[in-house]
Amino acid sequence: MPLSRLWTLSLVFFTALTVVSCQKEINPLEEEENNTGEPGTETPVSESYLPHSKGSSWTYQDSALADLKTTMVATDETKTVNGITYHRYEITEGIDEGEIFYGKLKNDYYLLLQAGELVGVNAEINMLILNDKEGVGYSWTKDAGSVGGLPARIKGSIKEKGSTHTWQGTTYRNLIYTVVDLEYNMLGSWTSVGTYHFYFAKGIGLVKSNNELSLLGQTYFANASYLVDYTIK
Repeated sequence: MPLSRLWTLSLVFFTALTVVSCQKEINPLEEEENNTGEPGTETPVSESYLPHSKGSSWTYQDSALADLKTTMVATDETKTVNGITYHRYEITEGIDEGEIFYGKLKNDYYLLLQAGELVGVNAEINMLILNDKEGVGYSWTKDAGSVGGLPARIKGSIKEKGSTHTWQGTTYRNLIYTVVDLEYNMLGSWTSVGTYHFYFAKGIGLVKSNNELSLLGQTYFANASYLVDYTIK
């Protein structure tokens, strides 16, 4: 999944703790002009904003590389971390850089990010990425685990709810748009190292994301991915 590549980059970025000399920034996908007369998403078979029924699949297109697609398939495997039951999603096409786990506790949706020897940093981050009950303006700040022994936290907010957007000829309705900042506590000060923009569609899942890596107010990497195909079992 494109998000896993950004996660790996953020860990490498953290490990180095240096400013890269060449900025690599990719303009995120622009929204097409909305046309409510065009066909939109079908009535969802699930009420969840992150379905996890076994065999469901999602294929994402990278914004920078036209030939780079990543397919994620839901499995029936689960694990429990901090009282949250996570479902494992397998990468069956594209760059596989580790396991993907999504979980839900009441109305909160989480992304579990884990890494170890792959990037030389031990990390386990529980990212609260969505709440499907609260309205626009709702925000949260939560401890999120640690990276290389340093505390991490999440600061997020709901920017849109029930909105409609069109990308690549497909109109998605009943969306929730959230923005989440990942911060590390470096030398006693909280520093943002990544900002994630998520668009979730009810009954479908994540349909678009914009992500940036930054340090001290400077963005060094940005990309976007969008859903191009999906099957919900």
